[in-house]
Amino acid sequence: MRILLAALLFAQDAKDLPGPIKVPADHPRILFGSGDAGAIRDRITSEPFSSCWRAIESDSGLGSVDPRDPIPESKGLQTGCHQFGALLASCAFYATVSGDAEAAQRFNGFIGAFDVAKVESRLPKGEFMPHGEFLYGLALAYDWG
Repeated sequence: MRILLAALLFAQDAKDLPGPIKVPADHPRILFGSGDAGAIRDRITSEPFSSCWRAIESDSGLGSVDPRDPIPESKGLQTGCHQFGALLASCAFYATVSGDAEAAQRFNGFIGAFDVAKVESRLPKGEFMPHGEFLYGLALAYDWG
């Protein structure tokens, strides 16, 4: 992103500006594309990636999270938003890369029952981090899931 901004700032003429950006039609398209899943699967078979994959795999259940109230008051909103955003991204990443149809179905059911407006209404106004971390995880989840 910084390189693109620098190119725009230092461009001499309009002819130096990059052309229109082509957005892929298929998903996922944030951080990796649909053609990258096989290469990622190959990499997770050995260290250091396999231990990271095991952690993602263990987070992929969503079993203890209520989609109607995914960030309990007891966690605090800052910690809860960060953890919930990361959990959404991990679950979607696992479902996409693993090819596990049951995990994908479980995740899609969770996302279908999830109330974004309820979480958003509880976030403190004027604080970027809870909103940013939650929305970043949600964007990845919708793209990857």
